[in-house]
Amino acid sequence: MEFKESIDMKKDLKNFIYIGKMAAFYVPSDKLSKKEFGENGDTPKDMFHDFFMKNFNAYTHEKSGIEGFWRKGKGAIVIDENERYEVSFLDDKGQLEKFIKFLSKMCNLLNENSIYVTIGDSSWLVEKEE
Repeated sequence: MEFKESIDMKKDLKNFIYIGKMAAFYVPSDKLSKKEFGENGDTPKDMFHDFFMKNFNAYTHEKSGIEGFWRKGKGAIVIDENERYEVSFLDDKGQLEKFIKFLSKMCNLLNENSIYVTIGDSSWLVEKEE
């Protein structure tokens, strides 16, 4: 389907509701169900669920064998198995800040230096809180 610039997607198409830009991110599978990487007796998986349902009313979680590869500086290649989360939000700076702050907190809890995130067509690293 080809979209023409003259179509106002929000106004002209019935039954087609804009819910914002999609953010996708990956977290290590082996840490999601361990309470030691959560807080207040919750696992990281519980925390992601509670945060997204409270703040965004919906999210997608894909259990998969997605492998991530990166190099620490000029050292050895690191590989881990990840799970993918997706959430959509409107172009609202407050929602974006809340999302980034939460992911930064989760970096600390998961003992990760950063979480790889794509928002729209851009890629980012969200670093842990200082």
